[in-house]
Amino acid sequence: MKVKSFENKCVYIFGASEGIGFALAEEFLLLGAHVVIFSRSAKKLDTAKKMLFKETKCSTQDLQAISLDVTSFSQVKKILFSTVKNEGIPDIIINNVGRAIPAYFEKISEKQFRETIEINVMTSYHTLSVLLPLMKKKGGYVVNVSSMLGFMGMIGYADYAAAKFGIIGLTEALRNEYRSQNIGFSVLCPPDTLTPGFERENKTKPYETEAVSESIKPVTAQAVARSCLQGIKKGKFLINTSFLAKLTWFIKQHFPGLIFSIIDGDVKKALQKRQRSNDGRKGAHSTTGKNKKGS
Repeated sequence: MKVKSFENKCVYIFGASEGIGFALAEEFLLLGAHVVIFSRSAKKLDTAKKMLFKETKCSTQDLQAISLDVTSFSQVKKILFSTVKNEGIPDIIINNVGRAIPAYFEKISEKQFRETIEINVMTSYHTLSVLLPLMKKKGGYVVNVSSMLGFMGMIGYADYAAAKFGIIGLTEALRNEYRSQNIGFSVLCPPDTLTPGFERENKTKPYETEAVSESIKPVTAQAVARSCLQGIKKGKFLINTSFLAKLTWFIKQHFPGLIFSIIDGDVKKALQKRQRSNDGRKGAHSTTGKNKKGS
Protein backbone atom coordinates (compact mmCIF):
# COMPACT_ATOMS: atom_id res chain seq x y z
CA MET A 1 0.00 0.00 0.00
CA LYS A 2 1.27 3.46 -0.93
CA VAL A 3 0.35 6.91 0.39
CA LYS A 4 0.29 9.38 -2.51
CA SER A 5 -0.09 12.56 -0.48
CA PHE A 6 0.09 13.63 3.16
CA GLU A 7 -2.06 16.73 2.70
CA ASN A 8 -4.94 16.81 5.20
CA LYS A 9 -3.98 13.40 6.59
CA CYS A 10 -4.39 12.94 10.35
CA VAL A 11 -1.10 11.72 11.82
CA TYR A 12 -0.55 10.42 15.36
CA ILE A 13 3.12 10.37 16.42
CA PHE A 14 4.06 8.68 19.68
CA GLY A 15 7.40 9.74 21.16
CA ALA A 16 7.47 13.07 19.37
CA SER A 17 8.81 15.63 21.83
CA GLU A 18 12.37 15.33 20.48
CA GLY A 19 14.64 13.48 18.07
CA ILE A 20 13.21 11.43 15.21
CA GLY A 21 9.61 11.84 16.36
CA PHE A 22 9.92 15.63 16.41
CA ALA A 23 11.57 15.63 12.97
CA LEU A 24 8.76 13.46 11.60
CA ALA A 25 6.14 15.86 12.99
CA GLU A 26 7.91 18.74 11.27
CA GLU A 27 8.05 16.96 7.90
CA PHE A 28 4.38 15.93 8.02
CA LEU A 29 3.32 19.49 8.88
CA LEU A 30 5.38 20.93 6.05
CA LEU A 31 3.54 18.60 3.67
CA GLY A 32 0.09 19.68 4.86
CA ALA A 33 -0.83 17.00 7.39
CA HIS A 34 -2.70 17.50 10.65
CA VAL A 35 -0.52 16.17 13.46
CA VAL A 36 -1.05 15.00 17.03
CA ILE A 37 2.17 14.54 18.97
CA PHE A 38 2.33 12.41 22.10
CA SER A 39 4.98 12.14 24.80
CA ARG A 40 5.14 11.49 28.52
CA SER A 41 6.70 14.86 29.37
CA ALA A 42 4.16 17.69 29.22
CA LYS A 43 6.99 20.23 29.51
CA LYS A 44 8.90 18.82 26.53
CA LEU A 45 5.68 18.60 24.54
CA ASP A 46 4.89 22.26 25.15
CA THR A 47 8.36 23.24 23.98
CA ALA A 48 8.09 20.96 20.94
CA LYS A 49 4.71 22.37 19.95
CA LYS A 50 5.98 25.94 20.11
CA MET A 51 9.04 25.03 18.04
CA LEU A 52 6.92 23.23 15.44
CA PHE A 53 4.60 26.22 15.08
CA LYS A 54 7.61 28.49 14.67
CA GLU A 55 9.51 26.32 12.19
CA THR A 56 6.61 25.15 10.01
CA LYS A 57 4.22 28.12 10.26
CA CYS A 58 1.37 25.60 10.10
CA SER A 59 -1.45 28.15 10.13
CA THR A 60 -3.88 26.01 8.14
CA GLN A 61 -3.20 22.68 9.88
CA ASP A 62 -4.17 21.33 13.23
CA LEU A 63 -1.31 20.59 15.65
CA GLN A 64 -2.10 19.09 19.02
CA ALA A 65 0.25 17.97 21.81
CA ILE A 66 -1.02 15.42 24.32
CA SER A 67 0.82 14.10 27.35
CA LEU A 68 0.61 10.30 27.47
CA ASP A 69 2.60 7.53 29.15
CA VAL A 70 2.27 4.75 26.57
CA THR A 71 3.63 2.16 28.99
CA SER A 72 0.30 2.44 30.85
CA PHE A 73 -2.36 0.53 28.90
CA SER A 74 -5.20 1.97 30.94
CA GLN A 75 -3.98 5.51 30.24
CA VAL A 76 -3.49 4.74 26.55
CA LYS A 77 -7.07 3.49 26.18
CA LYS A 78 -8.56 6.46 28.03
CA ILE A 79 -6.59 9.16 26.24
CA LEU A 80 -6.65 7.68 22.74
CA PHE A 81 -10.41 7.16 22.69
CA SER A 82 -10.76 10.79 23.80
CA THR A 83 -8.26 11.95 21.15
CA VAL A 84 -10.05 10.06 18.39
CA LYS A 85 -13.31 11.66 19.46
CA ASN A 86 -11.77 15.15 19.21
CA GLU A 87 -9.27 14.78 16.37
CA GLY A 88 -10.59 11.87 14.36
CA ILE A 89 -9.30 8.39 13.53
CA PRO A 90 -5.66 8.64 12.41
CA ASP A 91 -4.72 8.02 8.79
CA ILE A 92 -1.10 7.41 9.81
CA ILE A 93 0.38 6.14 13.08
CA ILE A 94 4.06 6.44 13.99
CA ASN A 95 5.19 4.36 16.97
CA ASN A 96 8.50 5.96 17.88
CA VAL A 97 8.74 5.30 21.62
CA GLY A 98 12.01 3.66 22.60
CA ARG A 99 15.00 3.60 24.92
CA ALA A 100 18.47 2.09 24.98
CA ILE A 101 20.93 1.79 27.87
CA PRO A 102 23.97 -0.01 26.41
CA ALA A 103 25.80 -2.39 28.75
CA TYR A 104 27.51 -5.76 28.84
CA PHE A 105 24.92 -8.53 29.13
CA GLU A 106 25.96 -9.48 32.66
CA LYS A 107 25.49 -5.87 33.72
CA ILE A 108 21.89 -5.74 32.45
CA SER A 109 19.53 -6.28 35.34
CA GLU A 110 16.26 -8.18 35.03
CA LYS A 111 14.50 -4.86 35.70
CA GLN A 112 16.30 -3.11 32.83
CA PHE A 113 15.70 -6.00 30.39
CA ARG A 114 12.00 -6.05 31.22
CA GLU A 115 11.69 -2.26 30.95
CA THR A 116 13.45 -2.26 27.58
CA ILE A 117 10.95 -4.77 26.20
CA GLU A 118 8.02 -2.84 27.69
CA ILE A 119 9.17 0.54 26.38
CA ASN A 120 10.20 -0.62 22.90
CA VAL A 121 7.63 -3.34 22.17
CA MET A 122 4.66 -3.22 24.54
CA THR A 123 4.05 0.46 23.80
CA SER A 124 3.35 -0.41 20.15
CA TYR A 125 0.97 -3.13 21.27
CA HIS A 126 -0.85 -0.64 23.50
CA THR A 127 -1.40 2.00 20.82
CA LEU A 128 -2.22 -0.40 17.99
CA SER A 129 -4.63 -2.54 20.00
CA VAL A 130 -6.73 0.59 20.50
CA LEU A 131 -6.34 2.22 17.09
CA LEU A 132 -6.18 -0.60 14.53
CA PRO A 133 -9.80 -1.72 15.08
CA LEU A 134 -10.89 1.89 14.45
CA MET A 135 -8.67 2.28 11.37
CA LYS A 136 -10.31 -0.73 9.73
CA LYS A 137 -13.28 1.53 8.96
CA LYS A 138 -11.30 3.64 6.48
CA GLY A 139 -7.82 2.13 6.11
CA GLY A 140 -4.53 3.80 6.96
CA TYR A 141 -0.82 3.34 7.49
CA VAL A 142 1.38 2.34 10.42
CA VAL A 143 5.12 2.84 10.91
CA ASN A 144 6.78 1.05 13.81
CA VAL A 145 10.26 2.34 14.56
CA SER A 146 12.90 -0.36 15.00
CA SER A 147 16.62 0.13 14.35
CA MET A 148 19.55 -1.29 12.41
CA LEU A 149 19.94 -3.33 15.59
CA GLY A 150 16.55 -4.82 14.78
CA PHE A 151 18.22 -6.98 12.14
CA MET A 152 21.83 -6.98 13.34
CA GLY A 153 22.73 -7.70 16.96
CA MET A 154 25.60 -5.78 18.52
CA ILE A 155 27.69 -6.19 21.66
CA GLY A 156 26.30 -4.00 24.43
CA TYR A 157 22.73 -4.05 23.12
CA ALA A 158 21.35 -7.46 24.13
CA ASP A 159 18.09 -6.15 25.57
CA TYR A 160 17.64 -3.43 22.95
CA ALA A 161 18.35 -5.73 20.00
CA ALA A 162 15.90 -8.30 21.38
CA ALA A 163 13.22 -5.60 21.54
CA LYS A 164 13.92 -4.15 18.11
CA PHE A 165 14.06 -7.60 16.47
CA GLY A 166 10.64 -8.07 18.06
CA ILE A 167 9.32 -4.89 16.45
CA ILE A 168 10.16 -6.21 12.99
CA GLY A 169 8.44 -9.52 13.71
CA LEU A 170 5.37 -7.75 15.11
CA THR A 171 5.14 -5.49 12.07
CA GLU A 172 5.48 -8.40 9.62
CA ALA A 173 2.66 -10.27 11.34
CA LEU A 174 0.39 -7.21 11.37
CA ARG A 175 1.14 -6.49 7.71
CA ASN A 176 -0.09 -9.94 6.78
CA GLU A 177 -3.15 -9.76 9.03
CA TYR A 178 -4.42 -6.30 8.05
CA ARG A 179 -3.53 -6.23 4.38
CA SER A 180 -7.12 -7.04 3.41
CA GLN A 181 -8.28 -4.16 5.64
CA ASN A 182 -6.43 -1.58 3.50
CA ILE A 183 -3.92 -0.82 6.26
CA GLY A 184 -0.28 -0.62 5.23
CA PHE A 185 2.75 -1.22 7.43
CA SER A 186 6.38 -0.18 7.43
CA VAL A 187 9.19 -0.66 9.89
CA LEU A 188 11.76 2.13 10.14
CA CYS A 189 15.33 0.98 10.84
CA PRO A 190 17.56 4.02 11.40
CA PRO A 191 21.30 3.75 12.13
CA ASP A 192 23.00 5.87 14.81
CA THR A 193 21.09 9.14 14.74
CA LEU A 194 21.99 12.51 16.24
CA THR A 195 19.31 12.79 18.92
CA PRO A 196 19.23 13.44 22.68
CA GLY A 197 18.62 9.70 23.13
CA PHE A 198 21.81 8.90 21.22
CA GLU A 199 23.76 11.26 23.46
CA ARG A 200 22.45 9.39 26.50
CA GLU A 201 23.42 6.05 24.94
CA ASN A 202 27.02 7.18 24.50
CA LYS A 203 27.40 7.63 28.26
CA THR A 204 27.10 3.89 28.99
CA LYS A 205 28.44 2.16 25.86
CA PRO A 206 30.91 -0.67 26.52
CA TYR A 207 34.41 -0.07 25.18
CA GLU A 208 34.01 -2.47 22.23
CA THR A 209 30.66 -0.96 21.22
CA GLU A 210 32.08 2.53 21.24
CA ALA A 211 35.14 1.43 19.25
CA VAL A 212 33.03 -0.28 16.57
CA SER A 213 30.80 2.81 16.30
CA GLU A 214 33.67 5.28 15.95
CA SER A 215 34.02 4.77 12.19
CA ILE A 216 30.27 5.16 11.56
CA LYS A 217 29.04 8.70 11.02
CA PRO A 218 25.63 9.27 12.66
CA VAL A 219 22.84 10.65 10.49
CA THR A 220 20.53 13.52 11.38
CA ALA A 221 16.98 13.06 12.63
CA GLN A 222 15.78 15.17 9.69
CA ALA A 223 17.40 12.77 7.20
CA VAL A 224 15.73 9.81 8.91
CA ALA A 225 12.35 11.56 8.85
CA ARG A 226 12.57 12.38 5.15
CA SER A 227 13.57 8.82 4.32
CA CYS A 228 10.63 7.59 6.35
CA LEU A 229 8.12 9.70 4.43
CA GLN A 230 9.62 8.61 1.12
CA GLY A 231 9.31 5.01 2.25
CA ILE A 232 5.65 5.48 3.16
CA LYS A 233 4.94 7.00 -0.25
CA LYS A 234 6.51 3.97 -1.93
CA GLY A 235 4.85 1.52 0.41
CA LYS A 236 8.19 -0.01 1.43
CA PHE A 237 7.97 -2.51 4.27
CA LEU A 238 11.50 -2.06 5.62
CA ILE A 239 12.75 1.52 5.47
CA ASN A 240 16.51 1.90 5.79
CA THR A 241 17.66 5.51 5.99
CA SER A 242 21.31 5.49 4.91
CA PHE A 243 23.55 3.76 2.39
CA LEU A 244 25.30 1.90 5.22
CA ALA A 245 21.98 0.62 6.59
CA LYS A 246 20.86 -0.54 3.14
CA LEU A 247 24.19 -2.26 2.50
CA THR A 248 24.17 -3.92 5.91
CA TRP A 249 20.62 -5.20 5.36
CA PHE A 250 21.58 -6.61 1.94
CA ILE A 251 24.66 -8.37 3.32
CA LYS A 252 22.78 -9.69 6.35
CA GLN A 253 20.07 -11.14 4.09
CA HIS A 254 22.40 -12.75 1.57
CA PHE A 255 25.74 -13.22 3.34
CA PRO A 256 25.03 -13.33 7.11
CA GLY A 257 28.41 -14.90 7.86
CA LEU A 258 30.13 -11.85 6.38
CA ILE A 259 28.41 -9.53 8.86
CA PHE A 260 29.58 -11.73 11.74
CA SER A 261 33.13 -11.67 10.38
CA ILE A 262 33.17 -7.88 10.03
CA ILE A 263 31.83 -7.27 13.54
CA ASP A 264 34.11 -9.94 15.04
CA GLY A 265 37.07 -8.28 13.35
CA ASP A 266 36.11 -4.83 14.63
CA VAL A 267 35.66 -6.14 18.18
CA LYS A 268 39.02 -7.96 18.01
CA LYS A 269 40.79 -4.78 16.85
CA ALA A 270 39.13 -2.82 19.68
CA LEU A 271 40.29 -5.36 22.28
CA GLN A 272 43.82 -5.34 20.87
CA LYS A 273 43.87 -1.55 20.96
CA ARG A 274 42.75 -1.55 24.60
CA GLN A 275 45.37 -4.17 25.46
CA ARG A 276 48.14 -2.08 23.87
CA SER A 277 46.89 0.95 25.76
CA ASN A 278 46.89 -0.99 29.05
CA ASP A 279 50.37 -2.35 28.34
CA GLY A 280 51.58 1.17 27.60
CA ARG A 281 50.24 2.46 30.91
CA LYS A 282 51.81 -0.46 32.78
CA GLY A 283 55.12 0.19 31.08
CA ALA A 284 55.03 3.87 31.92
CA HIS A 285 54.14 3.07 35.53
CA SER A 286 56.98 0.55 35.74
CA THR A 287 59.49 3.04 34.34
CA THR A 288 58.31 5.72 36.73
CA GLY A 289 58.68 3.33 39.63
CA LYS A 290 62.27 2.45 38.65
CA ASN A 291 63.20 6.11 38.30
CA LYS A 292 61.81 6.85 41.74
CA LYS A 293 63.70 3.89 43.21
CA GLY A 294 66.93 4.93 41.57
CA SER A 295 66.71 8.55 42.73
